[in-house]
Amino acid sequence: MLAPKEKITVALEQLRALQVGGIVEDRRLSRSHRKLLLNSGFLVEIVKGWSYVNVPDVKAADSVWPQAYWEFVRQYLDVNFKDDNCLSAEASLVLQAGSWSTPNRLSVLTYRGRVTPLNLPSGYSVMIVQDYVTYPKELVNYNGFSLMPISEALARIPKEFYTRYPQEAAIIINQVTDMSPVLTALLMHGVADTAGQLAGAFRALNRPQRADEIIATMQRMGYKLREVNPFETSIDEMRPIQDVTLYEATLRSMMDEVRATLKKNVGSGKERPTVQAV
Repeated sequence: MLAPKEKITVALEQLRALQVGGIVEDRRLSRSHRKLLLNSGFLVEIVKGWSYVNVPDVKAADSVWPQAYWEFVRQYLDVNFKDDNCLSAEASLVLQAGSWSTPNRLSVLTYRGRVTPLNLPSGYSVMIVQDYVTYPKELVNYNGFSLMPISEALARIPKEFYTRYPQEAAIIINQVTDMSPVLTALLMHGVADTAGQLAGAFRALNRPQRADEIIATMQRMGYKLREVNPFETSIDEMRPIQDVTLYEATLRSMMDEVRATLKKNVGSGKERPTVQAV
């Protein structure tokens, strides 16, 4: 009979062999090993049937789950929905802007699948909803996730997106070089408010020709358009980021935000923020 320390060693060896990116399907572990790993803190349940590899130390464990979040979502969707899933317009744009921040609530579309609410650790949640009416006809694969193309997602996002994710919105908009797919998507969905906000966003980012194209096209098709700047962030803190990769654009936007913070705090008696190397 194995001693307790030998038992946990054997269980950890099995876990190491079966986990993928720190995520493991419970059915792949033996019952005895799973129970032992859960009780010892090396494994934490996410939802029924899925767990993530943990560090049994309170301080270290705090950072494990957020890092494992996206890997869990990717694997869960792949196993349960195969190619019948697509992240929401907001999530599609945020990821394609190079941001992997963890959303409190993530929406996922499925064409044939069932509605599935997932309550995750730390108050996060994923809502998988069936949408066979407006499910995108074309998808793009981005690091294993099925996303809406940028043009399609831009035609769907609400105004709140620009205030929640101003830097990501600026990065995405400044990557648009061909307006034809964007205009096609705007006309297909036919939401004048969305078109007016997108036109305002282009103009705010010093892309007036793109803004004029949207307005002229929508008006020509009979839509009454009111251009609105959807950004709450000061326009002076945003600048065009053209002819660069999304990764480079992300770094530039992060540095712009740091410079704006420094400019605001220097001389005000506030402590300067610590900037970590990227």
